[in-house]
Amino acid sequence: MRRGGYCGIFIRRTRKEPMKTYVIDFDAFIGDTVTLKTDREQLERVVTAIRIHSNNCVLYLLAQGTNESWHYGFELISINVERGT
Repeated sequence: MRRGGYCGIFIRRTRKEPMKTYVIDFDAFIGDTVTLKTDREQLERVVTAIRIHSNNCVLYLLAQGTNESWHYGFELISINVERGT
């Protein structure tokens, strides 16, 4: 699986606190095609959203047909051949 993707996020909690910077590594990006390690049928799913929780936990919304479900990065297997960037 491709590694090294990241996003810098700036968060200001109050006016008195300085702005904080977080760097988060992503396992997949919106539009990537993935499968789940635990899926026996290995159905292809598309990443349609990424949710970042306050504890820096990243969840990926995967769509397969009309079904959508949230998953952690360690559950994903990337099947994209080339990203083009």
